Amino acid sequence: MKKVTLLIVLVVFALKLNAQDPDSRIFSTWYILEYIEDGVSYFPPDAFPLEISKDGYQGCPYYFSFPNPWHSSGGCIDSITETEFVVLSLGILAEGEICQGGQTGCWEFFEKYHPLYGDAEITGDPLSYVIEDSQNNKRSLIVSNLNGDQAIYSNLYLSINDNSRRKAVVYPNPVRDKLFVMSTTQIKKVRVYSLHGKLIFETSSSIIDFSSFHNGIYFVEIGNNQGKEMHKIIKR
Repeated sequence: MKKVTLLIVLVVFALKLNAQDPDSRIFSTWYILEYIEDGVSYFPPDAFPLEISKDGYQGCPYYFSFPNPWHSSGGCIDSITETEFVVLSLGILAEGEICQGGQTGCWEFFEKYHPLYGDAEITGDPLSYVIEDSQNNKRSLIVSNLNGDQAIYSNLYLSINDNSRRKAVVYPNPVRDKLFVMSTTQIKKVRVYSLHGKLIFETSSSIIDFSSFHNGIYFVEIGNNQGKEMHKIIKR
């Protein structure tokens, strides 16, 4: 009897050792930058937040939500390991709950992006995730389903649509080859970052050659006498 009890204890202990704990970095607020479905990229009119919490809600081990100034709705995550999570339930979302700000294309984008989680609820298939750290406290989260569709997030809200304090204009956007920077103040430095926050180009020129860059999202940081400002650029 003692041998059986000891064996059970050892098995339970081994299971605990092999169990994967969640990557603690996932418990944060994330802002979607790009949704890729069947190889086609879709870009949000604004940075929709996604909040993943380790504090359970109504019996859920973990909770995720799409918070905004008017409403917060989300769903239940049944389990999270260090590489994937399982969506147990998802609340019904209406256009008026998500897109009261009047952004053009808001609901069209959300209808395209939202099923990444809704379909996972129906099928019970896990969603995999990868978190990457980069410079200046930037962090990216990539959530993927079994079909290879992906949602790419940043932990930083870059205020990409707040033009009220901007001193610079960049054009054309989307860009194919040359990107031009016009500023009301002297340009000190222009840096180009990848979607994951990696610095890939730096110059003091007001003309940036994008022709050799891969298609996708980039962030152009413009430094001037009054500080820095960030612009989201789409390369096509």
